[in-house]
Amino acid sequence: MATQADNRDVRCLETTDSSLLRRSATFFLKSGKPRDYQAQAARLGKQFIQQNRRIFNQFDVEASLDYDGSSVDIVIRTGSKIGALPLFSPTSGKPDYGLIIKPRFDWSGLGAMLGEMGWKIIPVPLMLPLLPRSDRKIPPWVLSTIVLFRIKSILDFVERRFDFIEADLNAPRGQINWGIYTTSRLPRMKNLSVPCRFPDLRDDRDLLAAIHFTLRVQLSSLAGQRQGGVAVLQLLDVCETLLNRVRNVPAKQPTPRTINSWLRGSIHTSP
Repeated sequence: MATQADNRDVRCLETTDSSLLRRSATFFLKSGKPRDYQAQAARLGKQFIQQNRRIFNQFDVEASLDYDGSSVDIVIRTGSKIGALPLFSPTSGKPDYGLIIKPRFDWSGLGAMLGEMGWKIIPVPLMLPLLPRSDRKIPPWVLSTIVLFRIKSILDFVERRFDFIEADLNAPRGQINWGIYTTSRLPRMKNLSVPCRFPDLRDDRDLLAAIHFTLRVQLSSLAGQRQGGVAVLQLLDVCETLLNRVRNVPAKQPTPRTINSWLRGSIHTSP
């Protein structure tokens, strides 16, 4: 499928996967059309393609210049990958432009397919600059898939390294040693001394509190996107399941200092 982009919104282009997009290279000219504007547009277009070659390659995008005798066009051919990619300007050298590659069967169709596959494939964030005005072009639930399943990986990792503590508590917690309780504690009138074995969460309470807070934010966001289709409903179920794993820790928004300490640490977010 081929599309001709509208020059009125030149900062963030949109197309679909496995398609062709044409854009006049004159949109790089910021001060009208000089006498040799086609030559200047061609030079800027060539520089634009060269500057963004590495990013294009990450998304299996082919970009080229085309001159039909009257105008110079940038031709973008997308592959099967979708996503949002920043593009560097040939005039400023900054990521002033962006390209949104949408699924050709729309985002709701993509979500249904990912959910049917058990969310074995989820979006991956890349170490690239932010895009201009892309947040309104991609549904928020797409970002939620990254957040929720990374949180699941963190919880799985944290739970695997919990230490089990054995102690007498005033109320039952975890596993209770009923044998010791009935033969040793009750005969001595120590009814409130319950021998328990439980995972020690003390070292991770700040992290779990932050996860609880984040999940609450995600739950609120997803609840307002129910019209997004079955994928959103499935993500709501995932979010509720994760919330059940941290309900015993009060939600707390982490401070910037705490976040920086985690970033300097070694929290694992992938299986």
